[in-house]
Amino acid sequence: LAAQPASRKLGLMFDVTHDTARLWWSGAALLAFGGLSWARLRRAPRAKGPPCAVRVLYASQTGQAEAIARRTHARLIAGGIDAGLASLADIDAAALLSARTLLVVASTTGEGAAPDDGRAFESVLAARPGLSGRDFAVLALGERKYAAFCAFGLRVHDGLAACGATALGPCLTADDLDAATLRRWDDLADTLGAGAAP
Repeated sequence: LAAQPASRKLGLMFDVTHDTARLWWSGAALLAFGGLSWARLRRAPRAKGPPCAVRVLYASQTGQAEAIARRTHARLIAGGIDAGLASLADIDAAALLSARTLLVVASTTGEGAAPDDGRAFESVLAARPGLSGRDFAVLALGERKYAAFCAFGLRVHDGLAACGATALGPCLTADDLDAATLRRWDDLADTLGAGAAP
């Protein structure tokens, strides 16, 4: 090899470039690796909202659940609690994991269906993210005239428990916004350090 011209030496060193099959397979392997890496990054859970001590979540069809959630959130802030607020439509597993306590206000629409902004959340729970070490409470809104009274809120409660979170109490079911149940929800917020309602 030493006695050969420099041009011949280069040709031998880079002879692999003349093997089109090897080049094709190398390129295909690189593309496959890049595609798998990109897909994995896209599937990785990303928190929607900064980490906080208490995350107040809602699923609301007519605005009642959202109004109660906003009031609860405001009370927690007034009490100096690091609290976040979000619709269930904007929540993924990472967002659940980024809070110590989850407070959910969930309406039920029709015969046991989730509100529009709560439908995707059922698939988040179905994936069974590990929520051990987290506490939660659910206020379910509905009307007893429907056979599936508060069905969505009850499913959320059971789903969070199935993911390993610890319930702060039984699911609170409010029939047509009955005052007694709403007071129990306020009492629960008080135990977390909520302040006066703004």
